[in-house]
Amino acid sequence: MSKERLLFIIGLIMAIIPLSGFPTSWKKFLISISGLVIIYLAYVLNKEKKKLFPKKDKVEVYTENRDFIGHKTN
Repeated sequence: MSKERLLFIIGLIMAIIPLSGFPTSWKKFLISISGLVIIYLAYVLNKEKKKLFPKKDKVEVYTENRDFIGHKTN
């Protein structure tokens, strides 16, 4: 199962838990575990994104801001 799908399912579970008939102590436990899983998945997905798209050095680009011949400005 992909991490994105797992994150979606955990989010659905967190939305349903308050409406369930579980005792309050169980709800607190399930919400805590779900939150920790979401934190972990967000960390892993962020790490994978940084690996796929490495940060490049910023290069400044200078352009002249003048009208070109024959170019109409509105």
